[in-house]
Amino acid sequence: MKNTWLIVPAVVAAITIAASGCDLSHDRAAGAGSAGATAAGGTKVITLAPVDASGLPKVGGVITDGGVAQRCEAGSDAVTQAYRCFQAHSVYDPCWLDNTDAAQASVLCQGAPWDTRVIRFRVAQGGLPPFGGSVPPADLNRPWGVRLADGEQCLAIQGTHNSDHGKIVDYICGDNSKHVLLRTLKRSSPQWTYESAYFSSTSGYTPGPRERVATAWYASPDNGAAFDAKANDCTATALAYAAQAYEASHGEPSGPLPDVNAQACDRGYAEMIFTPSVPPSYTAAYAFKASSAGWRAIGRNGYIPPGSFGMPVNVGTAINNMLTSGPQNEQVPF
Repeated sequence: MKNTWLIVPAVVAAITIAASGCDLSHDRAAGAGSAGATAAGGTKVITLAPVDASGLPKVGGVITDGGVAQRCEAGSDAVTQAYRCFQAHSVYDPCWLDNTDAAQASVLCQGAPWDTRVIRFRVAQGGLPPFGGSVPPADLNRPWGVRLADGEQCLAIQGTHNSDHGKIVDYICGDNSKHVLLRTLKRSSPQWTYESAYFSSTSGYTPGPRERVATAWYASPDNGAAFDAKANDCTATALAYAAQAYEASHGEPSGPLPDVNAQACDRGYAEMIFTPSVPPSYTAAYAFKASSAGWRAIGRNGYIPPGSFGMPVNVGTAINNMLTSGPQNEQVPF
């Protein structure tokens, strides 16, 4: 698949949403006091992601190679339905599945909605845990980032939040992060507003003006695993999604979440081997059949002999040979 982004190999710093590393441009001096000009037509809402609905990078940005991430979790602290990835002591969030990787074991991470540069990581576990079920709606009270009426940009805080006289600090603004926005976003008027404050290491928080929001950015949810499962892709990510869908429809799992260890496919059929991520330990396998709606689970057993669940014997034999001849260490949760 063609990648229309510019690829830049480089060593990169962390994209922590609540810290430096993102361009929070148009910084304003603390205590300036003015809420700025009112944006015409109220607050503009933009939904975006560095990938399209199929998980391919969108045109117009720069991709930096970040190397290998130790792990990626299905769940973002910043936006609805994206990945949160870890490399050494750094956190990268939000991230999306990158379908230019045939193994579906890479992500694109974007630090702020206005960034034109994203970072690609390969994940050490050999695949990405899928998001199951329907895509949750965006929380309109929790944008990924906002641009205020005077041009200052503010980014959602991750992790532990400070408070100002009982009001939660939700956003940091400007290059020095001393200007903050307080929960909750007021959406009763065409132009949304936040209460604000300024932080000083000596005096703590002091009240700021009510800030008008010119632009509110929300992240498009990651749905790459569902797309890949529907395409009958032979990857841990796609088959984990299909297994998760099967278990959800049957009221399972009844025990610890399992990890995919290996998978193999042949002539419209697939098997994946899995074990629980915590004791009690056992190994089992799912069998799948390709369909126009994507992978469909057709059976599960501790071991799937050739010919089981309607799978042709020669196909089952070929799949089992592939599974036994390769490594079984992907550890992709589903």
